[in-house]
Amino acid sequence: MLSYRSDHPNHAHQLVISASKHYYASNDGILKYQKKPFEVPLQEVPNAKRRHMVILSLRDHCSGVFYSRVTFGPKLPSAREFLAQAWGAKPNYLFHGIPKLLSIPQTVRDLEPSLPEAITRLGVTLIDVTSGFQGGVRDIRTIESGLILFIGNSIDRIDEWMDYVCETNAMKSARVRDPSKIQFWQQHVPPTHVPPKSWGNEGAA
Repeated sequence: MLSYRSDHPNHAHQLVISASKHYYASNDGILKYQKKPFEVPLQEVPNAKRRHMVILSLRDHCSGVFYSRVTFGPKLPSAREFLAQAWGAKPNYLFHGIPKLLSIPQTVRDLEPSLPEAITRLGVTLIDVTSGFQGGVRDIRTIESGLILFIGNSIDRIDEWMDYVCETNAMKSARVRDPSKIQFWQQHVPPTHVPPKSWGNEGAA
C-alpha cells in the first residue's frame, strides 16, 4: 500500500466525514450520548430513526491541526460548504488555506459526485486514503471526547463547542518542549490561498 508524507503545513490535508457512533440530538435539540456504539453508515443518516451527529473534520497532515464542525440528521451536510469554511480565513482560528494534496473517503465521493472535479479546479491534487493518512480516525475520537462536556445542553451552541474542541487540540504539542501544533503550523506554513467566496455554494442545488 502506498503512503504519503507532507513536507510542510498545508501540503496535505485529510477530509473525514463520519456518522458519530455515540452522539445524537433529541427531538427538542439536546445533545445526547449512547455508550453502545451506533452502527449507522453515513449514507443511512437521512433514514435513521434518530438525529445522528455527523462529524466533518479537515486535518493538516504535517502539524496535526484540524478544523471540525458537526451537524445532525436527517439532512446530510455539504462537504463542499465545509471545505470552503475550513480553507477560508477565520477570525479566531489561524488554520486556513488550500493544500496541494487532499484525501477524500470514497463514501464522500459517492455522496457528492461533483466534489472531486470542483476540488481539482482549485489546483488541488486528490490522493487515495492510505496507511499514512489514518489520523482522521483518531481525530474523530478526539472530537467525541471533547464533546462530553456538553452532553445534556442545547445544540444551538454547537459551533461554539466545536471551536473549543479545535482550539484545545491545536494548543497541544506532539512532545514536551515542542511548540504547539498551531504554533508549528504558523511558523512553517508557506503563503496561503483561500477559495473564492462563491466556491462553497456553487455546487448547491
